[in-house]
Amino acid sequence: KPQQLRGPITCPYHAWAYDLDGQLRRTPHVGGSGIDNLDSVNKCDLPLISVRSHVWRDVIFVNIGGEAPAFGDAAAPLIDRWQEFEKPLVHTGADSSISFTLDCNWKLAVENYCEAYHLPFVHPALNSYSRLEDHYNILDTDGFAGQGTTVYQPR
Repeated sequence: KPQQLRGPITCPYHAWAYDLDGQLRRTPHVGGSGIDNLDSVNKCDLPLISVRSHVWRDVIFVNIGGEAPAFGDAAAPLIDRWQEFEKPLVHTGADSSISFTLDCNWKLAVENYCEAYHLPFVHPALNSYSRLEDHYNILDTDGFAGQGTTVYQPR
């Protein structure tokens, strides 16, 4: 639910806290257990930085370096491809299929989570009804990759 941000912005990993202007205010245990300040850690030198971002379909896309094209330009092929998701999904039957032939760096696709072979180990509960063998790869010439499943029957 959208709301106005109040209080400090706190990193969930190390619990460093920043005020709403991006200034670092708290560094718990930065100098060891119970030592919240350290001379070599100057909070004034460690503010949050401003970055370009865009929210699309409840996902926040961040361009830290500022060099990437505008989101709308870079994502135009994906947005066009996913137009169908704005409509109710149509299931065409268990024997329907789609395939793509793509010349791409397979390692990049796999390393960017375009695979299901980790399901039995990382998501065993999900794998009990969305099994590894029920997944297939989706590869697109516009640089996007993903996966689908032929069977998805949540409990």
